[in-house]
Amino acid sequence: MLLAAGPFSRPCGGLAPVADIPIDGTRTLNRTEITYERTKTGWTMFEYTWKCAWGHADPQGIAYYPRLVDAMHRAGEEYMVSVGHAYWDIPDDFGIHLPLVAVDLEFERPVEVEDELTISVDPDVGTKSLGLEFVATHEDGGTAFTGREQHVCVSKAETESQPLPDEIRDAIEASTD
Repeated sequence: MLLAAGPFSRPCGGLAPVADIPIDGTRTLNRTEITYERTKTGWTMFEYTWKCAWGHADPQGIAYYPRLVDAMHRAGEEYMVSVGHAYWDIPDDFGIHLPLVAVDLEFERPVEVEDELTISVDPDVGTKSLGLEFVATHEDGGTAFTGREQHVCVSKAETESQPLPDEIRDAIEASTD
């Protein structure tokens, strides 16, 4: 299924269009569970569930760190889908990009093969930027890692930063009410 047309379109392997995502509940994509809940005041929590497979680990069975960065980024992608603005649609919809300009990840506890992490996403909207804070927890509630992504809003026509479009800002802010 193709979700958008244009140079930044990509097949999404079964990812449902935003209109097909239920308001409350859980959906599964490629064996990954994504949970979200909506109340009258907005999203109360966005959580992405990721399971460490053998292919994500080194020979000792410990998750290879780039796979954890991937899992964290995927949680951010799914968060943006949940607020109605998938990263891959933003260039065509708004004439901007939200490139990643910084990533930070701090490990607190190892992640091993078969471990299932719940990655929560907490947005921080700036004038020309979007920060996403992540906390990944093990099934026993212990923290595996914390992280942050910093995106900047850049025009497709120019390489200068510009204010985040109000529609994106409003959707993100509504998710944190």
